[in-house]
Amino acid sequence: MKYQMYIAFVVLCLTIGCNSDDESSNPLEENELLSLWEIKAEGLNNVMSLEDLCCDFIEFLDDDNSNDLRGNYNTYVHNNITGTGTFSINLENNVITYSTENVNTY
Repeated sequence: MKYQMYIAFVVLCLTIGCNSDDESSNPLEENELLSLWEIKAEGLNNVMSLEDLCCDFIEFLDDDNSNDLRGNYNTYVHNNITGTGTFSINLENNVITYSTENVNTY
């Protein structure tokens, strides 16, 4: 009888574990984007700046919906926050689209 209860308990735990994993899937975490990144170069329209960057960072954060490819970001220069906004990712084209606080998109 104890052996049957143990098997039932293990099956129940595995079933609950699988369901909770599916619900907590976060594509931003899976693609290892959520963290602080150092900006080494900047460019516009596929033209890279020759300026040597130092101490510029961008931090990607999750938003209220952890099941999509959207989130929030902060930019820092010399440890001072210089900008905030939202971002979205297109994995097919490897593109991140940023929208600033005042809704400028780039």
